[in-house]
Amino acid sequence: MLLLDIFTLFLAIHWSLISVYVILGWSAFFLYQVKQSGKRATHVELVIVSKASSSVKESLFECIRYHLTTFGCDMRLNIVIDEGCDLEEQVSQWVKGRLDCQLVIVPNDFQCEAVAKGRAMEYFIRNHVDSRKWYAFIDDDNKLLTDDFLYEVPYYEKQGYSCANGILKPRIGRSKLTYIADHLRWFDDLSLFRFGTGLLGSAINGIHGELLLCQGEVLKTVSFNRETITEDFAFARELIKKGYKFWQSKTVISILSPHSFLDFIRQRSRWYTGLARDVRSAEWKTMLFSGVRIVNWKLSILGSWVLFPIWWFLIDLPLSVKLFCLVGALHYYLAYFTGVVSLKERWTQKWPFLLLVPLYSVMEAIPPHYHSKYKGFFVIDKS
Repeated sequence: MLLLDIFTLFLAIHWSLISVYVILGWSAFFLYQVKQSGKRATHVELVIVSKASSSVKESLFECIRYHLTTFGCDMRLNIVIDEGCDLEEQVSQWVKGRLDCQLVIVPNDFQCEAVAKGRAMEYFIRNHVDSRKWYAFIDDDNKLLTDDFLYEVPYYEKQGYSCANGILKPRIGRSKLTYIADHLRWFDDLSLFRFGTGLLGSAINGIHGELLLCQGEVLKTVSFNRETITEDFAFARELIKKGYKFWQSKTVISILSPHSFLDFIRQRSRWYTGLARDVRSAEWKTMLFSGVRIVNWKLSILGSWVLFPIWWFLIDLPLSVKLFCLVGALHYYLAYFTGVVSLKERWTQKWPFLLLVPLYSVMEAIPPHYHSKYKGFFVIDKS
């Protein structure tokens, strides 16, 4: 009986915390307004950072072509890859002779504390960043769907802001399951991340590496020279310590969802491992806000949606508590429902995916407990 009481209390606290974050997030959705200038920034450069392995070939070249076609006249495109990578020769040949595109190859003998993507970004910052410009870093599967950030930079630069993030929106790869589950990232950006980078002007929930928009002077001052596998969160953590201000851009970034269930788990597992390490060195507001979420993520397997119907009907909790917990649950329900609706199939083919709602939530709960044989930075398949 005592164990049941403890479990009941845990479930009430777990889902109540989720509801608190959801309420804060969706309050920011309605309260936060992005400002723009009438002028378009001309001192912004785009930076694609890629491992350029054979597993990302298709997405990398699609990313390069897309952004040169969409933004080629407005922004210089920098492509940052490692020396000796699988696609070095092909990318070099593709870029050769283009005035709107620069290839930056990180030499093997470059030494710094950063690893993987952070190492490449650190090399680019030390050797190619102009303090007077702004730089928009994206991943090799990203597509910037809007150019709002170019109109925002002139306004926020005058207001003393130094860094921004956009809004992630998934596009389907080879897995419908991961595509639907990825819609939680979109909903979190519209709410929880907007609360931090938008409403508070402080990335206490971290930032994404997808459209990491930052002033050159700040990149040089703070840098990426630290050992971490979640370099974007660690960078935001240091910016907060130094008092730099953030905003959330209206720009929407299309991200390719993982091609398989296992890639989805591996990707999230790396995020959890890196965040759990990096949050320990944050100042108290970030440590509290992000730390509680990370602990809740670790324990979410116990309050997962597989058990939700059971404790809703069988565990003795006041109706008011259950209804408050339902606020947090609805955030997940709506995200996954939106993912199902966005599938191209007819409803006769879509409806079975609605029955899998418990599975999508369990997919988010597994990664903190997944132990991969890969150590450090794992690059998922994007071919």
